[in-house]
Amino acid sequence: LLLFEDVHWMDEASSDLLRHLASQISSRPWFACATRRSIAGGFSAADGVPPVPALTLALEPLPAVDARELVAAAGGDLPDEEVEAITARAGGNPLFLRELAGAGAEPEELPESVEAMVAAKIDRLDPADRALLRWASVLGVAFSGDLLSEVLREDPTAAADSEAWDRLAEFVERDPQVAGGFRFRHALIRDSAYEGLSFARRRELHARVGAVYEALAADPEESAELLSLHFLRAESYDKA
Repeated sequence: LLLFEDVHWMDEASSDLLRHLASQISSRPWFACATRRSIAGGFSAADGVPPVPALTLALEPLPAVDARELVAAAGGDLPDEEVEAITARAGGNPLFLRELAGAGAEPEELPESVEAMVAAKIDRLDPADRALLRWASVLGVAFSGDLLSEVLREDPTAAADSEAWDRLAEFVERDPQVAGGFRFRHALIRDSAYEGLSFARRRELHARVGAVYEALAADPEESAELLSLHFLRAESYDKA
């Protein structure tokens, strides 16, 4: 089984490689699954040369009956009018449904989008925990705890105690496949945390991350993609 997630973010070289692999599937004992959003860019089986024969399953919004059942399971004994308000506001998005059901807000106070919902929850965190979560978002959806500690060395604004990740368990989980690794529970959580950073802070943190990667890399060429990305966002154009 070959699983490729979020292939709408793939660059041209990666898309070409995946297309090459996909063209061989019929003659090998392989099953490939790719997930993507319905936006432009990245890899799409039907686009490109040659097109890849594929079965496409489009994830539609949850039907109203199933949405109400999910709200009831996530929110407990909610009044019918609240269940209806949440169901209508979420538009069939399971993540938004669960988040709204647990928010405890009045129907007229429900946020307009899942991004606004997540951002509001992040804003309510203790300042040091909130800073740690936002700093981590600069590293991407998945990141190394040791690398983040190196980036934040001697930075008093972000939480550094060993219990910090336990307090942030609603947003971040330990990666069972990577020792010392963590990952955001959903890409939207990472995106909301990142959007909460000022542009100046983003530049500063990307510069720190680039410097740490550069210092740790035995051969900078092996980390060229990461280095160029972080230095570009740090506006260190010569290094990028």
